[in-house]
Amino acid sequence: GWQVQFMTAGNNGKIAGYAATVSNPAGYAGKITMLAGLNTDGTIRALLVTEHNETPGLGAEICKREFRKTVFNLTEPQPDGLAPNKYLDQFNGRKVPSGGWSITKDGGDAVYATGATVTSRAVVKSASEITAAFIKNREKINAAFRRDK
Repeated sequence: GWQVQFMTAGNNGKIAGYAATVSNPAGYAGKITMLAGLNTDGTIRALLVTEHNETPGLGAEICKREFRKTVFNLTEPQPDGLAPNKYLDQFNGRKVPSGGWSITKDGGDAVYATGATVTSRAVVKSASEITAAFIKNREKINAAFRRDK
């Protein structure tokens, strides 16, 4: 595993959610750093890639979030929140299974991009690391929140 750093969000003295960051050195073009929002039950709320050097048009597609204008939504305002990304959003609302997630090419159920298998594996492994580390360290994270109040 890698070092995962957790932050806690509170509301009226109670934990409202968590954020976590991790850097995976195993991207196709080097390190991929991710930020995850977690619900209080440990399920992923959202994933965001904050740093990468992946190949434009291939691995970078897995890492980016952008709203795309088409002829069908040209006049509509941009929605609030994060732009969609099918590779990152597939984890929303899910907890890591025992053994972690893996891409379908490796026998798992996570969607990956053909031509960007290494990047896909790195992102999936990072999501697994974040949620597994949270489950393992939940009591320590909560205790730190209570001390900091």
